Amino acid sequence: MSARLRSMTRSGSTVVLAGLVLAAGCGPNRRPVAPFATPQPLQLQTVVAIDKEGGQVLAGSFAGNLQIDGGKLVSAGGRDIFVVKSDKAGKIAFAKSFGGKGDDAATGVAFDPDGSIVVVGTFQGQANFDTKPIEAKVRIPAQRGVFVARLLRDGNVDWVRQISVVNVPTQISVAVAPDHTIVVGSSSAGSLEKPDGKDTLAGESLVLMNLNQSGEPIPSQAPRMLMSGPLTCEHDLCHADWSSPPLTAGCGSYGVTATICLPYVDPYCCTVHWDPWCVEEVTTVTYHRCDCSGLCTEGWPFYPDACPIARNVIAINRGSAAVALPLHVVLRIDQARMSLMTWP
Repeated sequence: MSARLRSMTRSGSTVVLAGLVLAAGCGPNRRPVAPFATPQPLQLQTVVAIDKEGGQVLAGSFAGNLQIDGGKLVSAGGRDIFVVKSDKAGKIAFAKSFGGKGDDAATGVAFDPDGSIVVVGTFQGQANFDTKPIEAKVRIPAQRGVFVARLLRDGNVDWVRQISVVNVPTQISVAVAPDHTIVVGSSSAGSLEKPDGKDTLAGESLVLMNLNQSGEPIPSQAPRMLMSGPLTCEHDLCHADWSSPPLTAGCGSYGVTATICLPYVDPYCCTVHWDPWCVEEVTTVTYHRCDCSGLCTEGWPFYPDACPIARNVIAINRGSAAVALPLHVVLRIDQARMSLMTWP
């Protein structure tokens, strides 16, 4: 069978790869894959809270127009955050949207005992909260900023803060104590950054941060809890030919297969074959690496959880059992790790 031309759409342009000679039973033509695609925040999730007077607040995310009791909210682009408050009888007190041209989502909401509302979630790029814009300080497009916003009883924004950088998908939750302490929780996998340092999660839930009523961080000794571990992949996700069997979505560490096999990325990899295109997407889509032995060479940039060898170094620095690694590798990874962990 003659060689096929493979085309690949990236960022609106088409790159043609010619001269790829395949064995009999050629692999499929290049599947269209969104470049640097990431799992999208929970599109249809809504969260609700009830105050001591029976009033309700509903929050979530939407795209386009959101119809609310005869009125509507209009997205600024991508998905925006909505917050709707009603009284006990269901009469709308206010309906507001926040966000920007990226994908923004509210995933947690709670009433403060004084009647104000605390909303948390993730945002991408610049997001506007009334007259208080914030910009996500992230390292790579696959990450999102975590916001905490306090709304007064009338819906006006008192303050908004970015408190962390996380991978997506990440669930952010919130509760408010009787003394007005704001407790923010997170369930995530992969790298997590906040002002006091960086951590690597393996599918865990934890208290991300405590804040006072003014939005300033306060100490927390809350424990983290391991929620789940990765499934074992049926074969190495970094080696495949055109007939390699598909992998189970979600197998392996840090959501590599779960990300690639999303319906809007490349589900072929987990339904038909995990082929060489899927191997390539480990790097181009999820920012992980299959050339971990070359961490000290130039090429694709890496971040601390891009390779098991880097995770081992992090484990050493966190006080886990030592792993025998060449000194120059430890130093090189530590140097990169420190530069990446510096809070913007």
